[in-house]
Amino acid sequence: MGYNDQVHASAMRATGNTTVTREAFLRAWVSKENNLHWGAGNAYRNSEGGGDEVGSIGFSQLWFAYRYGQLTSCNQLNNVNMYHPHNSLLGFAVWAGVSTCGGSMYRAFHTNRYAVQNDPMTANRLIGYQCTENSAGAPQANGICPYAPDNYERLVKGLVGYNAGAGANRLLSCSLAEMLAGGVTRNGVNCQSTRTAGKGLDYGLTILHGTVPQTVPPDVNKLSLPYRTFIWVGGRYDYVRDAVTGAVIPDINGQPVPHPQAGQPEWCFAYGEGEWRNGQTYVNVRNAALGSILNPPVGRIACQ
Repeated sequence: MGYNDQVHASAMRATGNTTVTREAFLRAWVSKENNLHWGAGNAYRNSEGGGDEVGSIGFSQLWFAYRYGQLTSCNQLNNVNMYHPHNSLLGFAVWAGVSTCGGSMYRAFHTNRYAVQNDPMTANRLIGYQCTENSAGAPQANGICPYAPDNYERLVKGLVGYNAGAGANRLLSCSLAEMLAGGVTRNGVNCQSTRTAGKGLDYGLTILHGTVPQTVPPDVNKLSLPYRTFIWVGGRYDYVRDAVTGAVIPDINGQPVPHPQAGQPEWCFAYGEGEWRNGQTYVNVRNAALGSILNPPVGRIACQ
């Protein structure tokens, strides 16, 4: 498949944006990876040491160990002058896209390793995600697309894999919804991702959605795509209840009367990338929507 114009357009449509080009995306990624090129910001140029030193080379930010030391495997970059700006940018793309190099974008778009379906527990509580049209371009009249590990999710994971390692367990075992919301362990992996600004999951989201908190002055090289917001089931119909108090209304024998839609979602709440990046947890947002005697529900929305 590869990350061609068609795949890029599909990933962008899934966010509600149809104007961001592949060139703008690459510019945003390069800006996140190294925004101080060729020693900018100080009086010195970067220099390299031994073959296994942890460091960077121009745009590519590749560890010397992968090119000159015991971990070398990226033959495509052998004998390439990575100090040349043109070569350095191409090396960046090669490293991400070749299976024997970093390979995160290779895994994302040439294999299904990152296309992880939701665990049944997650699928039972997830309605879908907010959208105006799906990744194929079909309009969604109700504003909610059913969940699928689409090209946008592949793109996020490809970016995260470049930063965290293409074989990171969460990328291979958990869906994006599970990485944000947590609450499930798969293949021995706790799917919950804890935010560290600019690293791991936040690395990919910074490239696609901008810096949080925003820098001063703003970093205009990052993209400002709409966040992916997932819609979760908050409550399900069980019995016929009083519309004001919520108390169960019994039948003439004092027994609860099953609701005609028993088991179906009654109300939902939104939790996704934006909430995660701003320090809100799935549990806290859900509890606010549940409410209590002292705290009325906040954030309830329709499920369809």
